[in-house]
Amino acid sequence: MFKPHHLCAALALVALAGCSSTPPAASDPEPRAIAGQRLSSQFQREGIKVEFECRSRTGIIDRTCVSGDITAIEVTGYANSFGNSEANRENAFAAAQDEALSKLSRFIQQDINTSRVNDTFAKNIEKANDVLSNKGPSAEAIQMNDIEAQTSTYSGNRQNTNETVRSIKTSITTQSQAIVRGARVMSEKIVDKQTVAVTLRWERLHSKAVTDIQKMFR
Repeated sequence: MFKPHHLCAALALVALAGCSSTPPAASDPEPRAIAGQRLSSQFQREGIKVEFECRSRTGIIDRTCVSGDITAIEVTGYANSFGNSEANRENAFAAAQDEALSKLSRFIQQDINTSRVNDTFAKNIEKANDVLSNKGPSAEAIQMNDIEAQTSTYSGNRQNTNETVRSIKTSITTQSQAIVRGARVMSEKIVDKQTVAVTLRWERLHSKAVTDIQKMFR
């Protein structure tokens, strides 16, 4: 006779069987070698933006500008945090700001020096060790036929070593120096997993205002 508790046990077995048929979770992909890894391309880098204001035009076509002034410059610098802590984040923002200032300085003025040096070192070592077991003075010439040459006790040891080293060194030196007044931080943002960006903006009016303030505080 089939009892109610037998029905409960059968349902429990069916439920267990259904759970066991669930496919296993997919395993994590194998890590790639360093040579097979690629840099992140989730964001696009920005460089230097220059804003220009026209003072006079040709008059024939309103869009044609004859002369004008630079009113503002925006520069974006990037830096890696090398971690996800708050200290790493703040250090990365400071480094990105310095990088933006460096870009602005190089945009204004940059000195480039290049040089190439070609050094060649040659060393020639030659060793000779001749052993002659014939009788007679070693200074005399020795004459022998083919049969005597095969049975001769003459033995010689020659060594010759040549070493040549060539070194080519190319040096490129860049140097930039500028006094930047009135540059202010426009934005600070995280653009990638461990990459931050800082955008600086320099305006001509702000630079003049800073100069006037400096005169007032002197």
